[in-house]
Amino acid sequence: MPIKLNPTPSRLPYRHFLGPSTRPARHFSSTCAPHLSRADLTLSDPSAAQRIVREATALVEGEGAKWHLSAHGAGLERPFRFKTFGATWAFMSEVAEECKRQRHHPEWMNVYTRTEIRWTTHEPRGLGVKDLAMARFCDECGARHGEV
Repeated sequence: MPIKLNPTPSRLPYRHFLGPSTRPARHFSSTCAPHLSRADLTLSDPSAAQRIVREATALVEGEGAKWHLSAHGAGLERPFRFKTFGATWAFMSEVAEECKRQRHHPEWMNVYTRTEIRWTTHEPRGLGVKDLAMARFCDECGARHGEV
């Protein structure tokens, strides 16, 4: 299973919000499952490197994984789509409440039934433990609100 990087801009028409990926394309043989390494990621907390690499690998490469590494491996991003605007709004509201509790907020945008989310830590810059926890929370929340 190849590592999933950012989808092409044609599949995500709102890419201008999240910015283009400057990360070069990676190609792997389909006969072996690649795993993220420390070199693939920019970490906000190097002391938690093993945990971050393990959890990021599960989100990016695991069964049914929908998350992608953002530019330079500094975050995780993915689109969510729902049947109605009401379901989209309920999803975003639940994520916003958890953000307040965790004191960690995403970069996100919404157009009608589509929401794009990027989790990254801004200070210190990179992918952190809270980003991973919030990405998992978004997956669970998306399922509760009927992600299509």
